[in-house]
Amino acid sequence: MCCLRCACRNISVKPGGLKPQQYPPRYLGQPSPFTHPHLLKHGEVTPGLTQLEYELRRLKLASLVEAQAERLGQAAPSDSHVVVLLSHPTRYMTNDIPYPFHQNQDFLYLTGVLEADSALVLHGTGRPDQAILFVPRRDPARELWDGARSGKDGAAALTGIERVHCTEELGLVLRSLKGSSLWYDSSKPSHPQLHQTHLPPCWRRALRRAPSGP
Repeated sequence: MCCLRCACRNISVKPGGLKPQQYPPRYLGQPSPFTHPHLLKHGEVTPGLTQLEYELRRLKLASLVEAQAERLGQAAPSDSHVVVLLSHPTRYMTNDIPYPFHQNQDFLYLTGVLEADSALVLHGTGRPDQAILFVPRRDPARELWDGARSGKDGAAALTGIERVHCTEELGLVLRSLKGSSLWYDSSKPSHPQLHQTHLPPCWRRALRRAPSGP
């Protein structure tokens, strides 16, 4: 993403008040403090990295977007920015045998989420510091074969992100945000199917795509 390479001014960021949520008493799509207390402490998303750390990373990205918009002359009091990051999909050797899953590193850095078919949206006026997480819908029949999924409640408790939707709602939510600048790396989408299904409709509406960086 172009804004990750731009210089950022010194901005003091203060994390929002994370509201502790109870972990579901079941396996999620990745280890959690409830199922793996020997690996994760309460409030950690991945071993050694807390919800607060991931929120600070997202706030830093929001500051970078704000600074880059000013540099490009796009900043205005009414400017709303939308940042979209997609996870990697599950890739298969055959119809039923998947390759070992490796998460998109940018998505992982900002969320700690290890599930495929997920997405992160940051939005806001001036500084896009409001996070929305999208995760696969729970499907008990598929989970018997593919393993547990976090679902909306599990993902919210694990990451501390309060607004969580099912991945199928990504396009609907993006259309509702009514932003003026879309920050998204379309040169090589990390998840081609989500890209094709949910992102092109956003380009057809009144969103101004941010120019690519150097």
